Amino acid sequence: MAIIYKTLFEVKLLHEFYLTRKDGNTIFALPDQPARLKFLLDEYTRGRRSINDDISFEFPQNTISVYDAHQLKILPTYSGCRVVARVDAIRLSDKSVVYKPVVPISDDLSINILLAKRNRAIEGYTNARLNNPLPAVYYFSNENVQAVKVFPFLTNTITSFNFNYTYEQGELVAFGPDDIRGFYQDSTGDQWNSFSGSAYANEGDRLLLPLKFYYSLGGTSGITDIDFTLKDKNDAVVKSISLHEENEMEKAFLDFSDKSDVLTLPETGFSSDSVFSLEVSGSNGFLRNHSAIFSNLFYSKDIWAMVGIKPTPSATDFHLFSTEGYLIKKINPDGSPVNHPVYEIPVKGRFVYWRFRNEQGVKLDHNSDLDGYLDLRNGMYTSLRPHTITRSYFLIQKEGSTITKYLPNPMNYDLVKDEEKFCFDIRVPKSSLFPIP
Repeated sequence: MAIIYKTLFEVKLLHEFYLTRKDGNTIFALPDQPARLKFLLDEYTRGRRSINDDISFEFPQNTISVYDAHQLKILPTYSGCRVVARVDAIRLSDKSVVYKPVVPISDDLSINILLAKRNRAIEGYTNARLNNPLPAVYYFSNENVQAVKVFPFLTNTITSFNFNYTYEQGELVAFGPDDIRGFYQDSTGDQWNSFSGSAYANEGDRLLLPLKFYYSLGGTSGITDIDFTLKDKNDAVVKSISLHEENEMEKAFLDFSDKSDVLTLPETGFSSDSVFSLEVSGSNGFLRNHSAIFSNLFYSKDIWAMVGIKPTPSATDFHLFSTEGYLIKKINPDGSPVNHPVYEIPVKGRFVYWRFRNEQGVKLDHNSDLDGYLDLRNGMYTSLRPHTITRSYFLIQKEGSTITKYLPNPMNYDLVKDEEKFCFDIRVPKSSLFPIP
């Protein structure tokens, strides 16, 4: 008997850094999945590099024996991975061909995938909040972890604008169903840059924590007393921690390991019971509320994200099987194929100002050709607003115009701060474009 493996599902990590072309067009401008998959195929055909250069997709070590027993395998694909299962092919009376797993996959088996860092590059070019109180890594799922999800996206809903929240440069906010903006500041105050696309990975996806960690208070002023209350989905208190210091606190150590039997995410399972809320209140009216998923087994600083896929999540669009127990993938009676589910994780590139400085440290001189593109201050040129970093060089548009110009793109992704602006420094030689006195 022939051994047959068929794809259960595929995950595509659509990172703007890799999926922006030289004309500035990104995969996110395409409104439907077939067009986005065609974009990926075109990039693959052209031999473009992908996020797989920086991220590996793998089963967690402690779950491999379970998935092996279910005859599941994980395979890399362009900009992602796919999970395949050994199946029997069955021809039905209507002449359609369906596939049934050789080893039944129960509804409570979560197929977990770790997105492990091959290097530290993704941290430099990914749009994410830098000053995050929790050291959480991303957790993506086809289950409704916090709110109802829309196929094919595994990300949580981007939150709406909050007047009582301090936004960081590049942080995403939803001003409407199709109105996603990134925050930044310029000389006139707070600004918002509109982005095409939706369902981007955001701060609401940073959920996975170890049982012991430091809660960072950053630059918050005046906190000497602080209370932490961890609650389950039914609002029942799991544990409370109260701390006091004579001097202003910068961070607080939290230990929930004594509640590991209640908190720890099952190795191959997930339910709404796995999500907890951490309520924080401190001096001077400090109030925060965070969602969290706990696992010492899956959490690591070498992990960029975790993906948890359930066979039959709440939303039927995300199911891996038909009601009869067959794979979604099949062949219709007329011979046309029905594809497996392809899940997407859209990720924005880091949104920063570009600052140009002479490579010898000499102050740059004014060049009228750069007016409308850059602002000269203290012998350095800075972009008038932030730009998204991508691997492909692309032209910069002049403010208030359709005219574009090539300017050197950042090559080093070490962030620097200029007043309240996050910048990438670009060192340039003396030239007609960047003259010196």
